[in-house]
Amino acid sequence: MNIDEASIKIAVESSLEEAADTLLAELKRKMPQMLIEERKVQAEFEERLYKKWQKGLDLFETILKISVEAGDTFNQKHRPQAAKENDLVFEVLTRLHARACLTASEVKALLTSGHASGALARQRTLHELAVVAYFIGEHGNEVAERYLLHEVVESKKAAEQYEKYCTRLGYEPLDPNKIADLRIQYDALCKRFGEAFKTTYGWAAQALNKTQPTIEDIERAVQLDHMRPNYRMASHGIHPNPKGVTFNLGNIGPQKVMLAGPSNAGLADPGHATLISLLQCTAVLLGTRPDIETSIVLRVLNRFVDEAGQVFLQTHDQLLSEELALAKSEEK
Repeated sequence: MNIDEASIKIAVESSLEEAADTLLAELKRKMPQMLIEERKVQAEFEERLYKKWQKGLDLFETILKISVEAGDTFNQKHRPQAAKENDLVFEVLTRLHARACLTASEVKALLTSGHASGALARQRTLHELAVVAYFIGEHGNEVAERYLLHEVVESKKAAEQYEKYCTRLGYEPLDPNKIADLRIQYDALCKRFGEAFKTTYGWAAQALNKTQPTIEDIERAVQLDHMRPNYRMASHGIHPNPKGVTFNLGNIGPQKVMLAGPSNAGLADPGHATLISLLQCTAVLLGTRPDIETSIVLRVLNRFVDEAGQVFLQTHDQLLSEELALAKSEEK
């Protein structure tokens, strides 16, 4: 590069910096009003969406509320006895149920804001929670213990990955003593449970008689593998594969657009599927210590979930009919 080219490059860079500074200052000046307007648009959109899906969304929220309260009541009632008995299945299932309720709450937020594909992606997590809950409920304390201890394997892998990249990220390195302690625990557990324990689902390896078990293996073991097509559909909203950039639940009717924001369509699948998985997690937990009260709660939840599925589907069909009618009118 000669002197003239170097001077031109410096001048261009300087001009770009000045332009960026000017634009940045202008955007910051306009930002408060811009955000007020944008939030108003979103609030009005969410109000219209709620009116369209009100029955289904109200049932969703009711079922979530009942599930949270049922789990909380069950935990408080039985935890003292479970602690005395060293009931690790109880420990795992209560934690899985709490996570399921939290995930369902996240789905609710995505549904009410018009993000159907995002809601379905979170529902995938709920399905996995239900699968794991069934498996541990069936296999008892030994598998529950392996599941809880497997946190060491995950922590060790995470710590080593952090060590590898912390300098590039500008983070402080971990305490070497903590890393050493994790590795000691890791080695001891792998010696106790075998080499398969170090794999992603190694806690289930012995029960499945597999050296590298997967979530699909666990699904098959608890006979929930028929949900695999739904799981695959939910995955489209997570991974950057070609299907994920062409398929979106928010698109409905014959006219497909590239969605870059919320839509009032597509809430039926994630809404109903989430409630089914939440019901499954609740049923597994309450079923470990059944009584009259839990039996009644589960019957009520089951009826609510069935009703919600019907209502979600009715709203979806109505919305689809409206979109098809609109498309026909625009063709004339």
